Amino acid sequence: MQPMTAITLFYQRLMLSGKDDFQYKHQKILDRAKRDYNDLFCLTDSGNKNSQIMLFRFGYTGNIVYRTLRQEFNGDRTKS
Repeated sequence: MQPMTAITLFYQRLMLSGKDDFQYKHQKILDRAKRDYNDLFCLTDSGNKNSQIMLFRFGYTGNIVYRTLRQEFNGDRTKS
């Protein structure tokens, strides 16, 4: 499961602050994305102040090829 909340946060900002917070080219992108998003999730844009906050994607993959490098943690949270 991975979070995909960026688009929902943009929509939240759009609802709270209006289009003027975005450049015109980004307004056009958001308008198009909003239509596609609403169609995908069968949502209606009723003009109210409700919105989705979180969006996650689920998937399956085979074995991990490249692991994220991790630093060992010895339990001491203080900096030396």
